[in-house]
Amino acid sequence: MDRSRDDILTGIVAERVTTMLTQEKKGKRRKRLTAEDFIPKWGKRAGSDKRQTPEQQKSLLKALTEKFGGKSD
Repeated sequence: MDRSRDDILTGIVAERVTTMLTQEKKGKRRKRLTAEDFIPKWGKRAGSDKRQTPEQQKSLLKALTEKFGGKSD
């Protein structure tokens, strides 16, 4: 595997370490984690496939500016 897929190898290592550190105690069941739980999902925005319009971006930036004490036009 080439270096461009280090995220997969890192996900596998993270899953193994997490599994070792959170071993199930008797009577307790947890969701079994997989390497996929630790690998970032590239190319898609979390929660939405829609892009913000310039007006939405401007509105958000204006609200943030006002929230942090800046002046808005």
